[in-house]
Amino acid sequence: MTLKRTLIAAPAVLLLLLSCARIHGPLNTSVANHPWLTLLLLAGAAAMVRSRRMEDATRRLGRLLFESRDAAFYSAVWIAAVVLYSLAGRIIFQSQPHLDDGVASLFQSRLFARGKIVTGLAPARDFFWQIFVLDDSNGLPHRCGMYPPGWPALLVPGVWLGMPWIINPILGGALTVAAAMLAAEMFNRTTGRIAALLTLMSPYAAVLSATFLSHIATALLCTLCAWSVFRLVRTGTWHYGAVAGLTWGWAFLCRPLTALVVGTVIALIPLFSFKQALKAWRAVALALLLAGAAGGIQAGFQKVTTGDASTPGHVLGMGRRGKFGFVKLDWVRTHTPRLGMEHTLDRLRFLNDRLTGWPVGVFVLAAIPLFCRSARWRDAWLLLPVISLAFVYAFYWYYEILFPARYLEAGTPLVLVLAGRGLQIIFEKSPSAKYPAAAVLACLLFALITVPADYLSAFEPDHGDVEPNLMRTLKKHGVENAVVFYDAVDRDPIYYHAFNDYYATAFLHNDIDLKGDVIFARNLRGRNVELFVLYPGRRYYLYRYSRERHKPAFYEMIPKEELFEVIALDELKN
Repeated sequence: MTLKRTLIAAPAVLLLLLSCARIHGPLNTSVANHPWLTLLLLAGAAAMVRSRRMEDATRRLGRLLFESRDAAFYSAVWIAAVVLYSLAGRIIFQSQPHLDDGVASLFQSRLFARGKIVTGLAPARDFFWQIFVLDDSNGLPHRCGMYPPGWPALLVPGVWLGMPWIINPILGGALTVAAAMLAAEMFNRTTGRIAALLTLMSPYAAVLSATFLSHIATALLCTLCAWSVFRLVRTGTWHYGAVAGLTWGWAFLCRPLTALVVGTVIALIPLFSFKQALKAWRAVALALLLAGAAGGIQAGFQKVTTGDASTPGHVLGMGRRGKFGFVKLDWVRTHTPRLGMEHTLDRLRFLNDRLTGWPVGVFVLAAIPLFCRSARWRDAWLLLPVISLAFVYAFYWYYEILFPARYLEAGTPLVLVLAGRGLQIIFEKSPSAKYPAAAVLACLLFALITVPADYLSAFEPDHGDVEPNLMRTLKKHGVENAVVFYDAVDRDPIYYHAFNDYYATAFLHNDIDLKGDVIFARNLRGRNVELFVLYPGRRYYLYRYSRERHKPAFYEMIPKEELFEVIALDELKN
């Protein structure tokens, strides 16, 4: 094997070794859970493909998918993705953020929607404190979100429409089209169509597109940036420089570290095509200028929110927990190289399983083109974003339990492009299309049947930091012009939820200026009388959520001089 071939195959070998380092090897862990189902689906798919009628249907479907006009195909894929991801958001996540990260981002977007960057302090901070929302507890004279402005700004149209949950499904649909465009630019139209379909049917992409997290937006912007840089190098047209600079800049304003890592990998494109890039130096300069402007916007945003242009919000909001590297975080936690490697292997294992949900891990498909005699540097380059992100985030102590590998999401569309190329090669090299068609059909059936049982079922209605019962309870009792005190009791049997206070559920529904019809406050027990004075003339209630039984109790609180009488409206029953 020549040096060039070795360098091209090295990323695939590395990724396969890392992804196979866990117990189950290169196969999806669901295969171990459903071995007989896997064999049954493979046999059934083979029988279906051998059917003459099915063969004719397959040909017609192939013509529809691969010979239709680009505009028609892209529109259909985008609409299908938006519908699918919207249903996932409505059914799985009740159209609301379930992590404190999403709650804080939505709070900032509501500020932007009113033409504000910050808002006044809460009248009694301890009652309204929410993690990742900065306030006087962080030494500031105002309240605002902790995160960069890019993702909250994208949520603003949804806030104006009263449908902020629709933004990520729309962007997720756009990501399927962007993956197709990148694959078509790098390889051919057929690879683009396959990449779009893999992205559309990815259970991992569907779940992230149904959340209020910024990872799908960042992945879309980075993918568009990569596509525009390829176009810039090939055509030398200045407007592709503008697209590259704007998309990377907005990605930086969503997730700065991720954008820097992926942007560094994208910068290799003009280096590998140095002569063409040199001819298009004006477009390259424009891209760099616009990308640099994002740094100025971020600095200005930080000046307003944290008071210092060089201080990001997470420095104030996370304190010790915001440390990066193999460091001592506090008196009980130290991030070590061993933990970093474990987190990296777990992320890659999860990604290998859930990116397509197929019985064969996605990294196996992605490795196929890199071992072909026709492999080029572009094939290996497609793996670099995921490998680079996995390496960089190994230095971060936190493992994203609820949505594992989401820190790697910005690189996953490129992995799907390479996997699409691998599938195309399998079909091209096969003596008969029946055999790979049967395998693909079996994989699709496997994903459709096992994913709901093995993946989606992990998302309980009260998973993360939000539970679904609060507004139902208030509607049931006709609560208006009130202050509702919120707390949680008992211990959740799931260790990472054990003492989650779920106040994010209530914080979501507060007016940003705390002047709404219903005010949601933390239950501070003996101090609750302070809000009787701040909000006179209202009715007062206590909402208490049982973490163990996943049910609420609801009481009315009637002021009695400096105390109050509690009347049960809904009690927890054994």
